[in-house]
Amino acid sequence: MAISIVINGIETPVTKQELFDMAKRGSISPDTVIIVNGVRSTAGRVQGIDFGTAATTHEKHDTRYEILLHNIPATVTREQLFDLAAKGIINPDTPVTVNGKLGTASMIDGIDFGIVFVEKLDDKSEHQQQSAYHQTATTTKSRCISIGLLLMVLCAIVCGVGYNMDQANGELARNLDTGQRSINIANRNLNRGGYTDENVREAMNAIDQQRQSRMSMERNSYSPDAILACYTLGGTGFVIGFVLFIVGLILPGSVIKTKPRKAIPLVLETPRTARVRARSGIVYVLDISDTRPLILMLEGYNALNRLRIYVKYGSPPRSRLDDCHYISNGTTEQSITIGKPSTGRYYITIVSLNVLRSCRCTLTATQSS
Repeated sequence: MAISIVINGIETPVTKQELFDMAKRGSISPDTVIIVNGVRSTAGRVQGIDFGTAATTHEKHDTRYEILLHNIPATVTREQLFDLAAKGIINPDTPVTVNGKLGTASMIDGIDFGIVFVEKLDDKSEHQQQSAYHQTATTTKSRCISIGLLLMVLCAIVCGVGYNMDQANGELARNLDTGQRSINIANRNLNRGGYTDENVREAMNAIDQQRQSRMSMERNSYSPDAILACYTLGGTGFVIGFVLFIVGLILPGSVIKTKPRKAIPLVLETPRTARVRARSGIVYVLDISDTRPLILMLEGYNALNRLRIYVKYGSPPRSRLDDCHYISNGTTEQSITIGKPSTGRYYITIVSLNVLRSCRCTLTATQSS
């Protein structure tokens, strides 16, 4: 068992016997910070330790503590501060003012934070990761809608150009057909009425009109391949743009969007397996009757689903991060440890941040001695 004590911010490895001897001599107090197998605690919580003298704490009872909760300053006692830390309501980075000197909660000797992450996040807080995901989801949604609309408009214009080209070719073909009918009528008149001056002029005019129509068609007609290309490209692009537009409407733009679902009872020491839908969540309820450390372990799922655990005492967690007392990271096997839980009902929400796939996961709740 690896034991270290923290005095004046300096971590010193000691054996268990040396720790007991220091406590008996009064060199350390019950509030002295110790680290046992990587877990931060206090000397007073070590079973069997005996403080032989009236060891004093590093802070006096008249020390004033001021903390910021949701940007609202509050004055608390030392006991209240330690209780807030044990319940996970404040974290090591919470601003704390001690007798007018600003610092963080982690600088106070003997404080024990009740939430334990399995591993650190990748140089980003959970709130930053969620905010980045929120921005990405919103940007993807808006881009799909705008690109789909733009593509539909452009392709409609291309189809319109193809339609106008087709109509122009049709008009030229009708003029050519009209000229041919005029020549046929003139020929019948010549055959029936003879080659009179009027019939000859009519035949010459018809031939001249036909010649002009043919020349106009040769100059102004459009290639059938070009018309077909306009219809094909315009129609295909319009369909793609419509699909993008529909996808943009369907895609969610928020970080967590959970539908109200009936809570699932969770029993201590009994693994509970359930399916988490894509971009949704499930809610468990757990009733505990003592204050032993509570450990929630989530496992048996694919890391691509990016599951998160949100825990709150007394009421279900909402989608806002600051409404949750405990938030886990997103590893393939993650847990939350609440050092000093309150007796009563805890609500545990498992959320999948994956947009496309659902998965099964197993949640187990235990209380250590």
